[in-house]
Amino acid sequence: MSAAREPGTGAEGALRLEVGWDGEAVQTVRVASTRPLAVTRLLEGIEPAEMLRRVSLLYAVCAEAQTAAATAAIAAARGQDLAPSEARASELRVAGESAHEHLFHVRVGLPGAIGGATDSQGLSPLSRMRSAMREAPADGGACAVVLREALTER
Repeated sequence: MSAAREPGTGAEGALRLEVGWDGEAVQTVRVASTRPLAVTRLLEGIEPAEMLRRVSLLYAVCAEAQTAAATAAIAAARGQDLAPSEARASELRVAGESAHEHLFHVRVGLPGAIGGATDSQGLSPLSRMRSAMREAPADGGACAVVLREALTER
């Protein structure tokens, strides 16, 4: 039997986000990390395109979100803003990744957790959804169609 431990006290560390909300808009954001920083050495002194490639490989969990953050960081370091179309496309890829993860847990993980049969058939439309949303233009309508198809397909 293993002892329970406080989240973020293991080797993986933790990321703590605090968002100040005034009821209408985000006013402040604070980020605190206890994650090991040794991996950042793999990103030092390389071209931005190579850094983005490595980020998506290093951070398999939430690769789209990690890549979006790295892309924004590169632009900020250059004193630039992302082009609106690039920012929108990035936002939709992250939303697609998040939707995929949530739907995966609902369609595949949740039934097993409550004693039902796991819906392994639910994986195919989710995989197609994720692929399509990665390739989709920065068009919320096209992404909504892909998401709707993934939700209704059996």
